[in-house]
Amino acid sequence: MSDGEKDSNGNEIASLAVAVVALAVALVALLGTTAQVLQQYIATAAGYSNCGKRVIGPWAKHTKLVFHPWELRFEVVFMAPAIEVRPARLDTANQQAVLVGGVSERFLITKSGLLGFSNADTEKMARDCLKPTDEGLGYAASWLTLLREIQVMTPTAARTRSHVNDANAAGLETSGLLLTIKAVNQTLDLMPEGVKRPYAITTLGSVVLLVARLGLHWKQFDRVNDRYLADGNGLLITGSAVPHLGIMFSFTRYGFPSHVHCPVIEDDEAAKLCFGLVPTIFKSPRFGPGPKYLTDIPRNLDFLRLGSRAEMTATFRLMGFEANNQEFMASIESTEHLFPVIFEIVGMLAQSFNAVAESAAGPHGEQNHILLPNPLPFHWGSKTFSPDKLFRTYADSMKYEQWELWERLGFTEPQHLLTETASRIVRMCDRWLSENLTRQALILMVVRAHVRRAIQVFNDETLTSRNFQVVCATIETMSRTGMRPVETELVEIYLDKVLHIILQKPGFWDDDMEGVHVERKREIWLVLMLRMFGWFATHTFHPADIQVPKSDVMGSEQPVYIS
Repeated sequence: MSDGEKDSNGNEIASLAVAVVALAVALVALLGTTAQVLQQYIATAAGYSNCGKRVIGPWAKHTKLVFHPWELRFEVVFMAPAIEVRPARLDTANQQAVLVGGVSERFLITKSGLLGFSNADTEKMARDCLKPTDEGLGYAASWLTLLREIQVMTPTAARTRSHVNDANAAGLETSGLLLTIKAVNQTLDLMPEGVKRPYAITTLGSVVLLVARLGLHWKQFDRVNDRYLADGNGLLITGSAVPHLGIMFSFTRYGFPSHVHCPVIEDDEAAKLCFGLVPTIFKSPRFGPGPKYLTDIPRNLDFLRLGSRAEMTATFRLMGFEANNQEFMASIESTEHLFPVIFEIVGMLAQSFNAVAESAAGPHGEQNHILLPNPLPFHWGSKTFSPDKLFRTYADSMKYEQWELWERLGFTEPQHLLTETASRIVRMCDRWLSENLTRQALILMVVRAHVRRAIQVFNDETLTSRNFQVVCATIETMSRTGMRPVETELVEIYLDKVLHIILQKPGFWDDDMEGVHVERKREIWLVLMLRMFGWFATHTFHPADIQVPKSDVMGSEQPVYIS
């Protein structure tokens, strides 16, 4: 090979080397530029990490990036729950819906399945949602904790029971409450400034019902300043206004919730207790859901509005009390024995939640108490006493003295007053009271006379054999020393003092009722008292529960959010 050829080959090799190096540099530059462009595109998907499994648990399965080529950016799309509690109106058009639940609640889930997943994944995803997450570190969305508590509030809440089109065949009531959880698509593009994590959507009326069912008690419900706080049962929920969005709630678990002793909200009627409305025995039976909004409530005694002082004043005026008298209002609010006297009106006139009460009966027929939301702005009796013993003491005192009356109620022998369940006795009283609708005026007259006399008796120790307030204050001492039970003391005061003077003093009766026979008044009073004690033997309220005025949000569909 000549020297010229060698030089030519060397130049070609050198040129090739330079070309290879240049190509490599160009490729590196291209890759760098490509990576930079991709990084810029991916940066448009800000917040994607907040839609991961550590934040929204198994819901992260549906988080995805959607590229918009004409905008040269990615959009983060995720799924979050829309939660609503509403009266059962089984929608025949939505045949894909699934009923889930236990004894006290029924959950209506969309066709996507429980918690927004395919039906095949329902059980697995339900179990995943029950597993601990990073919520303790502040990573997880608080609505994930809420869903987990919803799932465990009944033993069978995580299992699909039946389809909606089989609901009637299964004998499910259409007047109950449904908790609907729908998986809805959302995008981070529309998140307000300052909101980083996905939020669940619900309504203000649904929040009130969820808070009650989970065993929390409202401490603050201020719609003027948008400040909300509920606490209890190891759970905490707070709410405040978020600019450009609305009210945002945060749900926290700080203890070990027990759903065994949470208020039972079996149907639409019990749900109204959460808003301070008490359905009464005067309410006509109806099928399907009742009034949804406060404005739908008739201005009669179908419901007692007792959620605030103003509502109580209006209700007492409707019942015929001298509600404009400030002294009377102060007396009825402050008079208390084993429990505030105002609760006696509830026991006498409140509707009995029979389905709930019967389901709570023990295996041997013993009666368990059904915990209901407190509709009154007063705490239920804080003193130690037995409502069941109070009921049995009254029944035992009266089983022989008024046998003809009890026979008309449906008892076949005196001992049945002690062996029948309290819930059945309440139903027998209701049947007797409702035989003639014109009896409403007479029933109200007896209730008014009873309340007036009870207020006088328990505020004047000279009218009792001993100061009953002192008896109540020393109840623990009485229990330890074996003194007479305070339940016996209360029953005797009612029978010996309240009833006696009611019948003897005509001033306690309305002028148009003076002609009513004394024995007729006595019968109605005795039946109302039996019903009251029986009602308290089957229904009760949590000592820490107290009604915070919020009747105006009953049925409210105002959108609120859970962080």
